[in-house]
Amino acid sequence: MADVEKFDMVIVGAGFHGLSLARTHLQLHPDSNLVILDAQPTIGGVWATSRLYPGLKTNSMAGHFEFTDYPMLGNPRYPEVKAGDHIKGDTVRRYLEDYADKFSLRQRVRCLQKVAEAEDLGDAGWLLSVQNATDDESTGNEKTTTDQPPKIHASVLVLATGLTTTPKLPTLPPSTTFTPPIFHVRDFGKHAAATKEPPRTVVVLSANKSAADAAHHYATAGARVHWLVRPTGHGPCWLGPATVSPLKLKAEGLVKTRLMTFLHPCIWGDADGFGRLRALLHRTRLGRKVVDGFHGRVMQAAVERAAAFERAAGTARLRPWHDIFWIGTGRGLLNYEAPDVFELVRQGRIEVHVADVAGLEGRAVRLGDGAVVEGVDALVCSTGWDHRPPVRFVRGGADISAELGVPHAFGKGDEEDGALVARADREILEAIPRLRDQPKPARPPHLRDEPCQARDPAERTMEGSYALYRFMVPPSRIHTRTLAFAGVVRTPVTAMIAEMQALWLSAFFSRQMPHLDADVPSSLAPPSPKLSTPAIEKGAQDAEMRTEQSRAEISARVKYESILHARYGLWRYPYGFGAVMPDFFFDSVPLFDLMGSELGLRRWRKANMVKEILSSYGPQDYVGMVDEWRENRKNGIVVTRLEQAERKRALMTVAVVLALWITVMMCLGGWVWSNL
Repeated sequence: MADVEKFDMVIVGAGFHGLSLARTHLQLHPDSNLVILDAQPTIGGVWATSRLYPGLKTNSMAGHFEFTDYPMLGNPRYPEVKAGDHIKGDTVRRYLEDYADKFSLRQRVRCLQKVAEAEDLGDAGWLLSVQNATDDESTGNEKTTTDQPPKIHASVLVLATGLTTTPKLPTLPPSTTFTPPIFHVRDFGKHAAATKEPPRTVVVLSANKSAADAAHHYATAGARVHWLVRPTGHGPCWLGPATVSPLKLKAEGLVKTRLMTFLHPCIWGDADGFGRLRALLHRTRLGRKVVDGFHGRVMQAAVERAAAFERAAGTARLRPWHDIFWIGTGRGLLNYEAPDVFELVRQGRIEVHVADVAGLEGRAVRLGDGAVVEGVDALVCSTGWDHRPPVRFVRGGADISAELGVPHAFGKGDEEDGALVARADREILEAIPRLRDQPKPARPPHLRDEPCQARDPAERTMEGSYALYRFMVPPSRIHTRTLAFAGVVRTPVTAMIAEMQALWLSAFFSRQMPHLDADVPSSLAPPSPKLSTPAIEKGAQDAEMRTEQSRAEISARVKYESILHARYGLWRYPYGFGAVMPDFFFDSVPLFDLMGSELGLRRWRKANMVKEILSSYGPQDYVGMVDEWRENRKNGIVVTRLEQAERKRALMTVAVVLALWITVMMCLGGWVWSNL
């Protein structure tokens, strides 16, 4: 191919996931010809300079938002980072740029390079059409030029663009007279920096965490903020304190504590080695009462008490319309300097409306409830993202998204896929009976008495969802190993999952994943949790036939487990993003266990079983896992087999600790309930 650059691996995206994958892959394959392409002018992904906005901080606290091989907390390079603090956005930006420099990644990054199209070349990889992008300073959007670089041949292509690349603006009433700027929250930072006169009146549309950040910034800067909660949406998100209970436990740490994960049903939860305990909690009537009591009387009640919704009419309108049990990452922490966003509402500096935009005229915004906001200086839309990949996948000019396990627009799947979906739904509801009792549609209080038809999750098809193996690999590419997606997950553990995915993908592309290798006897593959049954019976004697049969079995298992995990999100987090993409909260540590067991890593990584159950996991627990994997491969060690000898002792320890924990939580629940 003339005028074509060739690379062993092309990574699209220079954020947490793209940089981590490049670092890990080059650590294992230093001679690999690898390049990173990014449409933005600088490194950082969502933390790049063009994406920062005033007051932006991480939900995570210092020590939890860093790579294992380059700490941020305690590093003299970042003296402003203190234990217990939320990290400023510009510090994260500097950290990622320093990470790229430390591991010699910067010279492999090409900024302002937008991959528009990827043509499938089969086993040979992908032919990429790349466009030169120019950063539009007025809007923050990358635009392309007519001067195009040569095409790129990628033997392996990894999209690490994440889920917040392409902003989705709402459909607003047409207007030829409305003069204030209308922009997506993605461009909030650029508009704030470019504004010569501070705005006096701002309208913020939607009620997620980014909207809360925008409302907080403008209100503390002196503007009058009108915050619109759309009655047609899912309502306000849950905003909770960084610490909970009289013990001041860190909310972020609890998310990654095994004892807490036991109280949250998860379809891959058995990968943590405590399947019997999970069955007791989630498949028995008594266990479900304990779990429901914890979620309602302890967890949700604590957040409601901290928010004090009932103290003002405005904060009452910010009470979420659904229970916290049914959402994944559609929540946030109150990581603001005082006053927080709830206090600003109580002070009258932010006015909350449950209304849509009904009209735009001059500098006025007319609301659906009849109110009119006059003298508007800006309309900020925090209305989500287009979750489809920003790259078009084609073969012979035809779009092939439907065969790659990513959202597409080609209607329902075939009968085989429908049968697999039905089978997955049955398995999920048998494993987690609590999910049969789905919540009512989320609606504002004044509409709850009106009739509304709830949609049965079983009727939803897969064309709008991601269905990737381990949330990374299209099932149709499990044998060719030419394509993967990194960072197509919403979790509260960004850096940790970026590193785990990086090692898993590096092993996958190196064909060093025994459970996915048709030439490896099943007895040598690390055990996985029982997620499905083999699709094809064995018995062929000829070696070549056995290999083909093994490939067919692997393909069938991979496809089913991809659908199973995708459908789990639909049933488990109907008011989060689970119907569209991997969106989970307390499911992260069991996912690390699953991926780690497939890599042959130790799942239980604490010094003893009490710490294993009661202490929070963090980056420090996975330090050196690349070297651990490499050493295990060299010596032929299958660590998961060694863990089986500890299981009985572990289960006894868990049983005792869980009983004590439930007692303490019920006492705390009574305390919280009595103080509501």
